[in-house]
This record gives sequence, structure tokens and C-alpha cells, in this order.
Amino acid sequence: MSTSPVRCPQLIRDEMVERPGVPEAVQTVPNEIAIALLVAKIHSETEEIARDLTNPEEYGDVLDALFALARRNGVSIIDIQDARARKLADKGGFEQRLFWSPTSVMEPAA
Repeated sequence: MSTSPVRCPQLIRDEMVERPGVPEAVQTVPNEIAIALLVAKIHSETEEIARDLTNPEEYGDVLDALFALARRNGVSIIDIQDARARKLADKGGFEQRLFWSPTSVMEPAA
């Protein structure tokens, strides 16, 4: 994906550097704003996965934003991993490609 000289305002990584000759400003935002921006970042990064399903960096970006959002809300990565393991044990994963819908949606109208 090519880098555009203009970016949409967004939350950025801590070690991003300013680009010479590009008018931009970086500021620290309050926690409540950071939380909203992390949710937006997760959506944005998920869209990037949809455009390139085989790029591991995009999956990593989603996980980084998700883990940052969890930490900002007092949820540890270990708690997330434990919850995920419990769900996998209790309900399984998504390997079988099972699709659910209410039967009323699947039945033809009378």
C-alpha cells in the first residue's frame, strides 16, 4: 500500500516520526478521547485486513490497537487470553464455517 502525503487524523504509534515538509501536528489526547480513537483505529485496521487478507502486519495492527484499548480499560492481555481459551473450550472456534440465522429469516414469506 503506498504512503500518501496526507493522512486522516488518527491515533498513531508512540514512536512515529514527523515527516519533513508535511504539515502535521501531534498532540497527547485525554484518556476518553484515546479510547474512542482506539475503537476507530480497530475499525480502520480491520478494513485494511479486508483489503489484504494475507498481510500479517495488518493483523498485528488490529491486535496492538485491541490490546491498547483493553489496557486503557483495565483489562489485561492475560484475562483476554483466558476468556478466549474458555470460549474455545466451551463453544469451539470458527473452523467449521458454521453460519447461524433465525429461521424466520430463512423461511419464505407466506
